[in-house]
This record gives sequence, structure tokens and C-alpha cells, in this order.
Amino acid sequence: PAGAQLLLQQALNLGHPLAGVWLAVLGQNEPQLGIDERALLPALRRTRPALLAAAEAGDERAAYTLGIACAEGLACLEDLPAAVRWFALATRAGFAPAALALGQAYEYGEGIPNDLRLAKANYDLAASLGESQAWLKLPQWAKNGIAGPANPEAMNQALRAAMALGEPDAWISQIVGELAAYETA
Repeated sequence: PAGAQLLLQQALNLGHPLAGVWLAVLGQNEPQLGIDERALLPALRRTRPALLAAAEAGDERAAYTLGIACAEGLACLEDLPAAVRWFALATRAGFAPAALALGQAYEYGEGIPNDLRLAKANYDLAASLGESQAWLKLPQWAKNGIAGPANPEAMNQALRAAMALGEPDAWISQIVGELAAYETA
């Protein structure tokens, strides 16, 4: 994280429009780094026009980053409906993390009405694009019959796919599932 912080700070100093948002997100996820989001606000406001221009020109990473900024209230007031619009734009361009974020918005009704069918469709899309965290959602959904009948085989396939992508939580889920099966046998 400290190396990422240094690289993001350098990119921000050079005026890179994505760097400020991701530096703030890093600060939220890694509080021990002591990143002061308030100190980033001038840079975030300064780079926002370039970020908007890039997103509106079709840059899916910029659109996704704007979605994160709106969802987290960075460089703008928290605006969940706007976050969903940016995530949808990046998803249409085939950006896997945006499809995951859009699935979460539909699942939890954040900035958009709750719709489990559309949540699952976006998780499926994110998984098909290689997003390992989406693969972790799918086993839970298959096991519990959310947005469709319970399907243990689909659950196992999704776990194996997440494990193949190196998602550590998939390994834990697989081990816990095997332990539970052993205890009931």
C-alpha cells in the first residue's frame, strides 16, 4: 500500500485525473497510511473536469472512477444515482469492476431500485469478464436460490472459477464447505 500511495501521489502531482480518487479510496481502505482525504479535495476538484471529459468520451476507467467518486462522496457530494449512471456506462464498455459495482447497486438498492434479477445479470457479466469477486457472489446465490432455483453444481463451478483466478476468499469458502460436508456425513 505504501508503494501504491507514492505512485498515486506522483501521478496526482502530474495532474493525472484518476489518481486523486484512487488515492482517497486507498486512504479509506488503508487507514494506517494516514491519507487525509480533505487535503486531497483541491486536487480532486482540479482534476474532475478532465475525468468528466474522459468518461464522456468513452473511457471506461474514467467512468468507473467517477462512479466510485460519486458513491464515496469524493470530489462531489455523495450521489448514488450518478454513481450508478457512471457504473452503467463503464459496464456497457465491458469494464468488469463496473459490472460488479452495478450488480452491487442493484442487489442493495443503492442509487437504483433493488432488483435481484438485474444484480445477478451484472454479476454474471462481471464474472464472464474475469472479475474474481463476482465469482464469489455467484456461489452464494446458487446455493441459496437467489434469482433462480438453488443449484449446488453452479455453486461449485463458480467457486472453482474464483479459485482459478486466485481469489483467496474462494479457497476459504471451499474449505468451509468441505468441512461442513464432512461434519454432516
